Amino acid sequence: MKIIKQSVSADISKDKFDACFSVLTSEHRVVVKASHRFANSAPGLAAFHKWISKWEDASVELVVIMEATGVYYEHLAWAMHQQGRKVHVVLANRAKKYFQSLGYKSKNDRLDAKALAHMGAERNLDPWQPLSKQLYLLRKLTLRA
Repeated sequence: MKIIKQSVSADISKDKFDACFSVLTSEHRVVVKASHRFANSAPGLAAFHKWISKWEDASVELVVIMEATGVYYEHLAWAMHQQGRKVHVVLANRAKKYFQSLGYKSKNDRLDAKALAHMGAERNLDPWQPLSKQLYLLRKLTLRA
């Protein structure tokens, strides 16, 4: 079984995120390799990066996928982008329709992470482009005013 693509997902909330590491095989099957819950904080991001390194095959493309959930996803997306990772951020309604197409009837953070990882492995999605640092700063300032 040859691996042709790797996908790491993050279903993010304010305090934590559920992650799932999946691979796409040469038989076009998506296989879950691991899942884990992390704190949505600097130490949690460091643990997430270490966890990815444990499972990643550097010779195969790896994508990171997450839903656009308020502002909670931005710190992780920015950190992964800064590391040179290919990041995909999908709108919640697009993710929901994809999950339904897989036959998911239940909804919880762990299942959402699994479905997102499946989506990242199976689909060719547009890469996420972060706002400039100046726009992030302006937005931060206007939110406090």
